[in-house]
This record gives sequence, C-alpha cells and structure tokens, in this order.
Amino acid sequence: MMTMIRCVSPVDGSVYAERPALSRDDAKAVVARARNAQKAWAKRPLDERIALVLKGVARLNEMGQEVVTELAWQMGRPVKYGGEFKGFNERSNYMASIAGEALAPVVIEDSAAFKRSIVREPHGVVFVIGNDAFCIAAFNGLRTAGFKGSVTSIPQCLSDATRTAVPGEFLKGMQIAATSPLDDPKSPTMKQYYAVLDKYGASDVDKSSIGGIAMYEALAGFATAVQGLKGDPTPASIAAAAKAMPWSVLPGAGGTHFRCNNKADPNQPAVCTNALLAGTLDAQGKVVSYTPVGDDKIPD
Repeated sequence: MMTMIRCVSPVDGSVYAERPALSRDDAKAVVARARNAQKAWAKRPLDERIALVLKGVARLNEMGQEVVTELAWQMGRPVKYGGEFKGFNERSNYMASIAGEALAPVVIEDSAAFKRSIVREPHGVVFVIGNDAFCIAAFNGLRTAGFKGSVTSIPQCLSDATRTAVPGEFLKGMQIAATSPLDDPKSPTMKQYYAVLDKYGASDVDKSSIGGIAMYEALAGFATAVQGLKGDPTPASIAAAAKAMPWSVLPGAGGTHFRCNNKADPNQPAVCTNALLAGTLDAQGKVVSYTPVGDDKIPD
C-alpha cells in the first residue's frame, strides 16, 4: 500500500498538502540521478555556477508573496515576517561573493621537495595512516563524499572492525604499503613467524595483528645486523657490527633486504632499507598478493 506524506496545517488542522512517498528503489534512483547531475554541475565554470545560483535566488524573490503564504499555511509562520527573505538574500549573496576564494585550492607547501595542496574535488590519491578506529572514520568519510580517486593505507588500518564497518566495495582495490605479508599464511616469512610463536608458546599473540610480527621483525632484524659482533657488546661495537653487516634478508619482511651502513638513505643514516611490500585488497579487505618494491641493493 502506498504511504502518503501529509502536511497538516497548524492554522486550522486541515491537510494542506500530501505527496506519495517514494519506494526504496525509487529513492535510490533519485539519489543516483542527483549524483550524476552534480558531476556535470561541477564541470561548469565557477562564474557560471555563481550566476545560475543568483538567478535562482532572484526567481525565488519574484515568488515572494506565494512563498510567504505557503509558509504560513504549512508551518504557521506569520505573514508579517515576510518569509524571512532579508536573511535569505544576505546569506545567498555572501556565499556567492566568497565562492571563488573558498573553493580555490589551499597551497600548503610549494617547494623543491614537495607540492602539497588541498583541492575541492574528490580526485587524486589519499594516503590514510592511523589505527583501525581512525581509518574507519576516514574511509567512510571519503566514501560519503563520493571520493573517486585512489586510496592507499597501511596494515594498521585494517582489522575485523574495519572490514565490518567499511563496505567491501570501497575496500576492494585499495593499495596497501606493508612491511610484512600478514595476509599470506603460506608465505615462508609467515610460516617462520608462526613457528617462532609455537616454539616459545606464544599462544596469546594475535597472529592477525601487524603489531606482533613488527616486534619480531625488529628483534630478528637486530640479531641479523649484529651477528658479526666481536668482543664485548658495547654501544660502539654494536654500531660497528651493524655498519659492517652485508646485504641481508630482513626477517619478517617477505623476502626484502636491508643493510645498516648508512647508505640506504643518505639523508637519514639510521634507515636500513627502502623496501616495502605493495598489496591490493579484495572485497573482504584482505591482500590478494604482495609485490616487493624499492628492494634495490644498498651499495658498499
């Protein structure tokens, strides 16, 4: 049965107007048409959009008496207030006057190293960094805003909570920069990690969390870096051993390498690798496969 939406006038209690409610499918179709229309509207030059909005404002002012009467019958608004056109006109004209400045890109940095800006169009690349609670809010915010660009993130963003709160169609295709192949239990890296956990009875470690394998990677990487240590372990001897280490596989890192001779990144001497694992999510929010990137041999 069709549902009617009725406006009961506070003036005399009569049904002043009524309209049939849309079905769910019809409502979705209307929203889809509006979204498509918005894309065409956004492509118009800003000056043209401002002119059309002001033309609409002027047309509404021409209908002043009709609007005042409608507001009185539908809401009980006394006609002596004249439909509050003064405030409406002031706000409309002010927004039109600042549109150019408000919608212009905001340049954050324009240097030889970076060019960073905030633009008012849902395009480009967004890199989301945070824990799952922050990332859920960020992902759903981008989705609500109709963002159509590329989204990249880190494994810390992904948890069962993320996969529940964020629709699979948004997660699908998202790029992940990872330090460990967490979603590939058949990887030699993960098999070794699981074996270590089993060996030492670490049954309470969450194998789906990046935190556990990150600690394993840090400790095993340190052990690998200083395996050539000679003499007593002092700060100087440990640093010397790490700097003298050969190009080696970083435990827990999916087969990528590291070397701590201060040459991985001359601007950051403490950095021992430039490698990461690039992955693409499926509709379940899991990485389909991992590809090493930046794993170039660090020179002597």
